[in-house]
Amino acid sequence: AGSIEGTVVERRDGSLYQLLRTETGWLYEAVSRDGGLLWEDFRQSQIKSVTCCAQLARLADGRIALLWNHAPRHRPDSGSSREELSIAFSSDECATWSPPQVIAANYGGRGRVSYPYLYERKPGELWITTMQGGLRMKIEVADLGRGEIPVYQPPVVPPPQPGGIVMFGDSTTAERPGAVEKVYTDRVREALQGTGSTLSVHNAGVGSNTTKNARDRLARDVLAHKPRVVVIQFGLNDAAVDVWRQPPATASRVPLAEYEQNLRLMIATLREQNVKPVLMTTNPTRWTSKLRDLYGKPPYRPDEPDGFDAPVLASYNEAVRRLAAELAVPLVDVHAAFTAQKADKLLLDGMHPNDAGHQLIAELLLPVLRQQLP
Repeated sequence: AGSIEGTVVERRDGSLYQLLRTETGWLYEAVSRDGGLLWEDFRQSQIKSVTCCAQLARLADGRIALLWNHAPRHRPDSGSSREELSIAFSSDECATWSPPQVIAANYGGRGRVSYPYLYERKPGELWITTMQGGLRMKIEVADLGRGEIPVYQPPVVPPPQPGGIVMFGDSTTAERPGAVEKVYTDRVREALQGTGSTLSVHNAGVGSNTTKNARDRLARDVLAHKPRVVVIQFGLNDAAVDVWRQPPATASRVPLAEYEQNLRLMIATLREQNVKPVLMTTNPTRWTSKLRDLYGKPPYRPDEPDGFDAPVLASYNEAVRRLAAELAVPLVDVHAAFTAQKADKLLLDGMHPNDAGHQLIAELLLPVLRQQLP
């Protein structure tokens, strides 16, 4: 579960209690009764958390304080946002905790208040800092009940205007707050605005989508906005062979022939509505330790640098290139461009582009879009 960055406090019975960051949506706990040599009772705690570290500290009044990044109140399903820093207290040696209280926040974009540290300068006076976000605060414990930070209301994004551009894809297209500062949709929008364009550029990316999902939502999420150009990028989820399942899958989520047919139908539908399609290949994938644990079985080849990409995904990208040539659809070959450079440096987690990767995609897209939008 990606268990790292533990925080430890000594309990009154001499045992050590540890909380660990994980990627599960919860902090995990463990106990040592021999000064930290052996840890046992490793399990999910009762404390919900995004994937970031916490800090435990014993206070002068005997309680134990916990500082951590609970999922923000306006995004309770987030597993990565570090926009809110919360505090809670235990009076029974970490058996139970008071409800989390948000004591600091940094909203919007890559706003963070995380990697916290608590120092009790004198009884009841807490000095709190964070490495991410640069928080420096002093707060009296007695004042915590006097009010709270209001729940953040994200600005309302206006609906896209007709005649614009829609980026239609999966999680490699979708927004990734907390992980990527600007996805390629945002970068294309800013570049066009810099030339005086008022065209709407809308992000219609949805994580985990295949071309089958895309066909189901094409009318609602794309055609309803009456775009002039639609950029289509799917394939990572279509090609995936879920060998981690029990029993292991033996075929891709969407067979190659069905994948091609889905793309054909979407292109035909767009053209019937006088919308110009643009096709993009996927970015390449590269092994990480997590991906190797999940997918390191045939047909994938975990001992080869491109062994998560070449065995299956390559044929799906080749189908995109073939369709683009056959149907005279403009093609942005993201896979080739990433591969020509060091792909690992352009990926966030072996599968999704990082900021440098999104910047490269935007640079590849812009001249193609300008040709489609005289």
